[in-house]
Amino acid sequence: MKNTVIANAISYGDLEHWRWIKSFYGVSDVKKVLNSISVSAVRPSAIKLAKMMFES
Repeated sequence: MKNTVIANAISYGDLEHWRWIKSFYGVSDVKKVLNSISVSAVRPSAIKLAKMMFES
């Protein structure tokens, strides 16, 4: 469930959604999910931006 919520928020959400998943799940969990999900689960442009945002 968590993987789906994070993947969908990254793919279809805006900055507010991204801030919510960061505060709700924490940076470490978001990073784990981003590294474990299939490449096709998230839009390529969104995954690049998300990796930059959640690296800091």
